[in-house]
Amino acid sequence: MTRTAFVTGAPGALSMSVASRLQKAGFHLDMLLSHESSGELPRLRAQLGEDVRWHTGRSDAVDFGLSGSEYLELASRVTVAVCLELPPPPSAKGAIARSAAREIVELGLVCPKIEQILVLSHVDVCGEMDGTFGEHDLAISGATLGLGQEDRRGAERIFRRFYRQLPLTILRSGWIVGRQAGMCPLAHLLLALDSPEELGPSFSGIELNLVSLEDLSRIAACLVEETPPLRGRTLHIVGEGLPPNLPMLHADVVGLSSGVIPAGFDRGAGARRAIKRDTQKREWFVQEFFRHQPRRARITTAYTRGVLSQRGIAPPVFTEDWLEDLVNAASEEILGFQ
Repeated sequence: MTRTAFVTGAPGALSMSVASRLQKAGFHLDMLLSHESSGELPRLRAQLGEDVRWHTGRSDAVDFGLSGSEYLELASRVTVAVCLELPPPPSAKGAIARSAAREIVELGLVCPKIEQILVLSHVDVCGEMDGTFGEHDLAISGATLGLGQEDRRGAERIFRRFYRQLPLTILRSGWIVGRQAGMCPLAHLLLALDSPEELGPSFSGIELNLVSLEDLSRIAACLVEETPPLRGRTLHIVGEGLPPNLPMLHADVVGLSSGVIPAGFDRGAGARRAIKRDTQKREWFVQEFFRHQPRRARITTAYTRGVLSQRGIAPPVFTEDWLEDLVNAASEEILGFQ
């Protein structure tokens, strides 16, 4: 039977990566593209090919902002829905994630062939409010919820009401780290510090709760391809393998950057300028990023590890090569800021 995946979140890096993986696995694709990004459609068509059906709308709009006939056609063929919307910035108005959750549930209820709904639940680390930690850390740290976290938590409550009616899986990630725009600029943040002591001694035991975009994309695609689908579960995906405390990680990043950034260059100032360069990064502050970090916050459960191993999915592991690639990309960018 032909399997058709409806993927939201384009042209985001995670959505495009998952879509590409599903396409290679033989899925037909329906992609939801935001109105604001409609000008990128020629580039996206070139990336995924002409066989992909593109729909211009919004994940939080009624029926995704599609016409009645377009929506009914979509519902008639979709077998898998993959919701990969990253959360709104703290400045956004309205309950965007909750609205998107209602629309995904509605689609699932009217799709006669639906086999699986996979939802990413993730609060990005950006903004000058308190968007400085993954939402699954909040229960451990007891920190105050910001608007983005409250919105995403409300969305999860909506999804959980339909666990028994829909083949639904929630994929909760930590901070998504990658070279693409909008991902957590981990290397930039660490290179902006001359020394981790700038943050004070209390930060020395922090375990950073990170997952690379490539790992998250691979895991999401593997779960979608799985038959029968996993359903009624929340999986907490946290990368393993990074040095467990901040001084070690800072030393590694600075050491790796020395091959790219010449001696005498003001690395910290360049990194801070790179962080604030565009809208997506301009509100990042190193101290604010680390200020609320709970200690020992990894909560990848034994259940999640078991689920992944049963399906032949290797857990995410940060390697030295991966960290070196990340640092090299950040270093080259930083050199552009004299």
